Amino acid sequence: MNPGVAPLKQLLETIEVRNALMHFQHGKNLVHTEVPVSATHDRGHVTINPTPILQGQPGVVVKDSGLWESLQAERASVYYNSLVEVLRPVLVACPEDAVETVATLRTVIEEQDTVRST
Repeated sequence: MNPGVAPLKQLLETIEVRNALMHFQHGKNLVHTEVPVSATHDRGHVTINPTPILQGQPGVVVKDSGLWESLQAERASVYYNSLVEVLRPVLVACPEDAVETVATLRTVIEEQDTVRST
């Protein structure tokens, strides 16, 4: 399979989202926002007016990790399908196992295919 082409490309993107969640990097995955506030300076004394913050004024995003968009509900089917499309040909070649993992995966995929076709 070519990692630059579907379905492996989508699966690799899914794994990247999974890794971003499981191996959360505080600085990398945060959304940084700023709320403009007024400030005055008088003879070395700075006064900041916190009213916009206290009133809940939305901030301006200055750095977005992009992780939030990856977690939207509509992406779930994309992530599921990427896994299924890679597993489908692999499961055909897999022998049965003692705990029936292969059979269970085949059944789940077949049931989802049936639901989608109705």
